[in-house]
Amino acid sequence: NIFVSPNPVRLSNNATVFRLLNLPDDSEIKIMDMQGQVRWKANASSGDKQTYFGPGSTSTEFTLEGSRFFFFFYLISIKDKKYGKMSTLKWVGL
Repeated sequence: NIFVSPNPVRLSNNATVFRLLNLPDDSEIKIMDMQGQVRWKANASSGDKQTYFGPGSTSTEFTLEGSRFFFFFYLISIKDKKYGKMSTLKWVGL
């Protein structure tokens, strides 16, 4: 399973940092607002990957620059390109 941390996150005008736990190596990430508009997208390889959460568990950190995000609910869509699996996470910005 893939998880987002922190959730909820405190949004900042300068940069917002979040982590995806157990993110597949070859995946595409999209953050969408509740209207389905894509607000940000990236590949897993653009994040900073670490494996300190235990055997077989990883954390990939991403930094969102600027103030493109506002207080609201977001959906994080993750597509595993290798296996074609899709995951959707709910993410709250405060």
